[in-house]
Amino acid sequence: MANLIVRGLDVQVLTALKQRAADEAGGVNALVLRLIDQGLGRQRSKPQRRRHADLDALAGTWRGA
Repeated sequence: MANLIVRGLDVQVLTALKQRAADEAGGVNALVLRLIDQGLGRQRSKPQRRRHADLDALAGTWRGA
């Protein structure tokens, strides 16, 4: 694998990348690699996991009979 340095990133862009990576429970590097692949129209071999919070209110409330 090769390395790439990106210069001249706007502070707001970097902040948005960090926030999105945190929201997706991943790192900035993994997010940037995925965004580059998507931008180039390439498909990843493994789908990315998505975090779901729609059942959080029910977690720990169910009791067995």
